[in-house]
Amino acid sequence: MRQGIWIPARIESRRDLSIAEKVILSEIESFTSSGKCFASNEHFANLLGLKPDTISRMISRLKKRGFVVQTGFDGRRRFLSLGSTLDESTKLTEKTIITSQASSIVFSSPALDETISPLQKNSIINKKDLYKEMLDKFPDATRKAVERVLFEGETPTSKHLARIVNSITAVVVGDG
Repeated sequence: MRQGIWIPARIESRRDLSIAEKVILSEIESFTSSGKCFASNEHFANLLGLKPDTISRMISRLKKRGFVVQTGFDGRRRFLSLGSTLDESTKLTEKTIITSQASSIVFSSPALDETISPLQKNSIINKKDLYKEMLDKFPDATRKAVERVLFEGETPTSKHLARIVNSITAVVVGDG
């Protein structure tokens, strides 16, 4: 009988992973510690209550990001293990400074990808109304997260959020 799942601290503490990705990685680690992981997409789908094709896309993304490695395929089953990206300490690839009305913020981007973002350098964020039209296009939760980054000095919690902030600021400031 299944007792549950344990998520190791090195997986749980990653802010660049969704909870579903953390569960998948933890399950892979659990299986590889007792042999080989050949869990199917259906296994992960049942565990997470998602569709197998959703799991397939998630595992493909984890492979591209280096969190998962396919170590073999015997014609019926694929064999997975954890990639080296999970064990790398978070290194800073870039530091960019934003000057907002409230304060200066240093964005330290973890090595999630090597693209240099157009995050405004020494840009001044003057008024919220400059951003209002663009922010209103986002879902409420995303809009609030972007506002916290732009106007309250919060650090972006994900690469995706940082890209949204970069794009919006580049348009308003005139860098893009």
